[in-house]
Amino acid sequence: MRSFIFLILFLGSTTAFSQSVFGKWITVDEDTNERKSVVEVYEEGGKVYGKIIKLFRKPDEDPD
Repeated sequence: MRSFIFLILFLGSTTAFSQSVFGKWITVDEDTNERKSVVEVYEEGGKVYGKIIKLFRKPDEDPD
């Protein structure tokens, strides 16, 4: 969850650097440094949205 909050804060701060935030981003667990998900950031109707498009689950992890 912290990674997702970091991503949202990052998206808000990048406008000062004039870099695009749109595209696909990989979230990483802070404790284990393992990939957790791929988030697509896109613009629609003048607003910025993020959508999880892939989850990296362990073989024994409950899908729910």
